[in-house]
Amino acid sequence: MTGSNPEAQRLNAIAAAIGCRNYLEIGVATGDTFAVVEAPRKTGVDPAFQFDISAASTANVDFFTGTSDEFFAQLDSSVSYDLVYIDGLHTFAQTYRDFCNVLTHTHDRSVIVLDDVWPTDIFSVIPDYHRAMAERFRTGVPGMDWHGDVFKIASAIHDYHTTLSYATALGEARPAMLVWRAPRRDSPRFRGLEEIERQTYLDFLDRLDLLNAIPQADAIRLSAAPARAAGSAR
Repeated sequence: MTGSNPEAQRLNAIAAAIGCRNYLEIGVATGDTFAVVEAPRKTGVDPAFQFDISAASTANVDFFTGTSDEFFAQLDSSVSYDLVYIDGLHTFAQTYRDFCNVLTHTHDRSVIVLDDVWPTDIFSVIPDYHRAMAERFRTGVPGMDWHGDVFKIASAIHDYHTTLSYATALGEARPAMLVWRAPRRDSPRFRGLEEIERQTYLDFLDRLDLLNAIPQADAIRLSAAPARAAGSAR
């Protein structure tokens, strides 16, 4: 059941809208989301799964134990996914590399979902989890939120991937960015990747428009448009 898992509920809504047959999840951890995503074929990637993957593996469900870099290095170039959920290491550098690798294994009707794009405070953007928690404790700020600096991915996609469209879905689930193939005419906002990487939490707040935040139902509808168009053309 996905009712108690709003992230899985969102993924299943996207999967249904695009007719997903092949799903990839990077950063599976406990498998709570992966287990309830509905797709005929599913692949999970994690360096340290927190459940018995041998019991969960089937003919149509497989797991790769290792880093996402190792997974893509051995993945056959012919493999393509309809829906990809990236929820791995909470750093911009790794998330952007995962995103670029995913682009070579998706197609015109695919949707990519990026988690952790909306940090909650100056502590949640610290890329190192242990330091983020230590700083919270030291300053007496409550909470356990941790997103790393993944938010910078919006800036990178905005400036360097104008053949892609994106929107950050707002709803019951935590915000996530949906990316699909549709050209944009946006002008660059940064001088280069170095400026993007230097962004702080305050920069994030100043540039919230870069996330293109819209209601979740609208984000799903827009992201599924290429799949619907391809279906109607058949």
